[in-house]
Amino acid sequence: LRNAFSSVMDALCTYSARSLHTLAIHIPQGGLAKLIWTLDTLPCLVAIHLEFLGNGAEESLGAAGNIVVTLPKVEQLSLRGFASDFVDQAVDWNLPSLHTLTLDFTTHRDDLPDIVEFLRSHGNQLTFLDIDCIPEQDVRPILDLCPALETFAFNGDWRLRLDDSLPYAASALVYRPHTKLTTIGLHGMQYAFGVGPALQAALVVAA
Repeated sequence: LRNAFSSVMDALCTYSARSLHTLAIHIPQGGLAKLIWTLDTLPCLVAIHLEFLGNGAEESLGAAGNIVVTLPKVEQLSLRGFASDFVDQAVDWNLPSLHTLTLDFTTHRDDLPDIVEFLRSHGNQLTFLDIDCIPEQDVRPILDLCPALETFAFNGDWRLRLDDSLPYAASALVYRPHTKLTTIGLHGMQYAFGVGPALQAALVVAA
């Protein structure tokens, strides 16, 4: 949208406030404040996909930074790109129906959102969580904050933390047994099982 972004957001607020159920949009650099104002006027949204463009530079939100958005019907939220500022704001929002969260940050390695902090607010009712990013995340608090989770996907190349309570070196995926989790998905797999393409390339260089 770029130059037309503000006009489109204004049109959504004016004509679709009570009828729009699904929103999928690319957010240009500098468009976060306008997005927040718009979401605050769309209480009927059920599914949201946001892709953040730009370079990840911190945005000035003005009065929009003080809005606590309430989206009572949103069940699915999908974020891609430089979403740190959005996540920081959404930590304090009201998302009582959210059960599906998809996070794709493979376009960059720096300035990742605080995923754990977001889950402290919104992880309790999640049943589906998909995190695709290259920098490793600690899986243990993520799963601990999502007790209703049934499906969890993460990067299979993350270095899992060791369990210091054991007398031998062992990776720990959870703090305690997870009673609802039935399905695991894996992204990446560049180094998995000693046969991934990234590992093979490293061996060629070493030789």
